[in-house]
Amino acid sequence: MSKIFIYFIIGFFILNAFNGVAISIKENITDQTNLKLLNTINPECLSDVLDQSQTKYDAPMGLGWWYGYNIVSIAQSFIPQKNVITRIFLYLGRVESPNTFQFAIRKELDGGDLATVNKAASQIPIFSNPQWVEFNFADVPVTYGEKYYFICTSTPKTNSWYEVWYAFNNPYKDGTSFANIYGEWMEDPNGDFAFKTYGKGDCPDKPTITGPVNGNAQSSYSYNFISNDPDGDDVSYYVKWGNGDVIEWTSFQYSGSPGFDASHSWYYPGTYFIEAKAKDVYGHESDWSDPFRVSMEKDKSVTNNRLILIRLLDKFPLLQKLIL
Repeated sequence: MSKIFIYFIIGFFILNAFNGVAISIKENITDQTNLKLLNTINPECLSDVLDQSQTKYDAPMGLGWWYGYNIVSIAQSFIPQKNVITRIFLYLGRVESPNTFQFAIRKELDGGDLATVNKAASQIPIFSNPQWVEFNFADVPVTYGEKYYFICTSTPKTNSWYEVWYAFNNPYKDGTSFANIYGEWMEDPNGDFAFKTYGKGDCPDKPTITGPVNGNAQSSYSYNFISNDPDGDDVSYYVKWGNGDVIEWTSFQYSGSPGFDASHSWYYPGTYFIEAKAKDVYGHESDWSDPFRVSMEKDKSVTNNRLILIRLLDKFPLLQKLIL
């Protein structure tokens, strides 16, 4: 069957757009591979956010038995910008009671599944009321910035199918859609399925601090703070100078070098410990840095100047009267 004809028949089901309401039904998770927790020190900072999305829907693409055509699988490529995929929403419905809806994430179109979730037909809304349906799975580590695929599969069942909604004119620029008919993948670079991916990233690294470790009280010294964010997100810094003075969350800086520079002076001699933490643009905070020890001494040049002044005043009493 020609590619042009396959995508021409999509238009048969063009309907008015519906305002979808997200639903979440407990899934049957059948396979999870290559899973790991990326942040065991501070896992609470990991919270998922909307990552990639294509929310237009112009027409449904049938999955399963579709007016005599056995469309076994459909797929969509996408490029995550977080290093963990947590869940994916699809805009879809069903006609009658098709066989199980199988959902998978893959690195390659014909590669192994990184995660799969099965839903029974009863867990999918009917075709007259399509909705955003959530496919939730254990966290899947990925390499952000690289291409991945989600695959939807259903064994054909006569007069029953799923309808996964689709938009024309290439609305998602970082991927494309595919249909597998009779075992052959066919790509449509001009269309994309309606989907939303959610992901999360690791916290920024705890900052490193560089600068003078010795100095004189009441003199100003410059220090540099650097934190790397695993996702490359910009970071803001919070600095404690060890004497009660703080810098409360700077403007966002580029992740990594050159970092953030700040100057500070300590009024009294003594030993102080500078500490800093970083947060990314999503509010994920790092651990506190290792304490950076600085020692401030009395400024000997100031002490000597005072001694000279006292001696001059003792030697020239008239000068003392002029000053006072």
